[in-house]
Amino acid sequence: MVLLVTANLGRHVNTAEFLRNVRAIDDEAGRGTVIGFQEIDEADTPNEHHGLRRVLNGFTWAGWDTREPIAFGDRWKIEHDEVVKAAAGLKIGRVGLSPARTITDTVATHASGAELAFLDVHYPRNDPRLLSRWRDVRRAHVDRIDYHQAQGCSAVWFSDVNRRSFPLLHPAERTLAHHGLDWIRFVPHPDGAQLRVEDTGSIDLTIDGHEAQWARVSLTHPKEH
Repeated sequence: MVLLVTANLGRHVNTAEFLRNVRAIDDEAGRGTVIGFQEIDEADTPNEHHGLRRVLNGFTWAGWDTREPIAFGDRWKIEHDEVVKAAAGLKIGRVGLSPARTITDTVATHASGAELAFLDVHYPRNDPRLLSRWRDVRRAHVDRIDYHQAQGCSAVWFSDVNRRSFPLLHPAERTLAHHGLDWIRFVPHPDGAQLRVEDTGSIDLTIDGHEAQWARVSLTHPKEH
């Protein structure tokens, strides 16, 4: 069994509150967990990367230096890890409207032998001035899914898309968990690993109106058939 979690940890929280939120996620996590984070050290006083390592010290990380790192429990082995540029930041005068956006793109192998791609991305907020950048991120997101499909690899993505509804990025795509702005979706490849949702839920993060969303899934791969 695998637990998939998406967690936007928000902004403008102190260290104690940040650590409480990470511990709440850790309480649900197990060795097969994969967590996609957003807004890590984006505009906060605490050193949030340090806090993640402090609490989730049994996890390995992809995209560690980004605001969207992915944490893997020890039943996963990271095979490939890259950070893809998705959109430039935007300032008007001295006001920073939105930081540059990247996609953390990782391929990892589960202890069962199943291989999956994982994408983590935070879209710009719903602001008319940022619409072109939102579309840039979506285009880059589609490109990465198409790339993994061409490699015969199924993909999971985590995101705060800053939209309550969100069009499919691929005809085969399906939602594993969703509430508000936060999504976990799965894009299967016919020859790749397959997921079946067993349960879904949320974790109250006490910030920004976000809750961490999770899906507990069973994982199979072609060698098992």
